[in-house]
Amino acid sequence: MDLVELDKKNALLLPTPGQTEQEYLADYYEKKRYFHHVSQYRLKLKRDIERSGSFKGFTPPWRTRESVQRFIQLIDS
Repeated sequence: MDLVELDKKNALLLPTPGQTEQEYLADYYEKKRYFHHVSQYRLKLKRDIERSGSFKGFTPPWRTRESVQRFIQLIDS
């Protein structure tokens, strides 16, 4: 989600082997066409960087700052 906060549209995700949450999210983001991912064992840097350029990235409906402001308004009410 750091990539989203930084407005990064292109990223190459390399999930850590055995970290099932990273592997799941990498697959999920790939299927949604947000970010490209590849196993560190199958990485071909030039090829995979080029592939990552065709992904759209993720644009959230709001940013963290806005979410925090909304939360503070709710608890202050």
